[in-house]
Amino acid sequence: MEGADDRCCGLGRWNLAPLSKWGNVCLGLYFAVVGVFSIISIFTLLSGALASPIGFVLFLWIAVFGVFLVFGELDFPEAFIRYFFFLRGAYLRAGFILFVCTLALTAGFTGSISSVTNVLLLIGGFAALFFGILCFCYGADHNEESDGGFESSGNVGSKVSGASGASGKQSASVRNPVMAI
Repeated sequence: MEGADDRCCGLGRWNLAPLSKWGNVCLGLYFAVVGVFSIISIFTLLSGALASPIGFVLFLWIAVFGVFLVFGELDFPEAFIRYFFFLRGAYLRAGFILFVCTLALTAGFTGSISSVTNVLLLIGGFAALFFGILCFCYGADHNEESDGGFESSGNVGSKVSGASGASGKQSASVRNPVMAI
């Protein structure tokens, strides 16, 4: 088809950026809740945290990374996005989601805690695999210049073109030298 955006798998004509965004928000909330639930299930046994200190740290990171996913997709708060700028770009955010996927699948397959928690982590891990690939193919960049809209350029910090050409705004990495490093 002429004029069709074949960004991934020949399905470029579908606008799946909102599905990717809200799926990742739900996935982040899910990981935050399951991470806290996993930490609580470790502490139900008196010696649980002492027997599995690596599991405790792993579940803590899953919960924290779930919150990172929510903040990264919603572009909120601004101070968070300023320090974790990689969450604005679709490709790096997809890589982050796939990293969280590997953490959840590793924790789910090791079976170090209750079987309910393992199943919840496996469900979240496979969902993160799906949404990570979806974000890589259809995820939207969250640039400052786009005013919260969906832009599927794949460039973090790129300039947005207006009706009469370039808008003349600098990218965020140019305005803030800390982000350029």
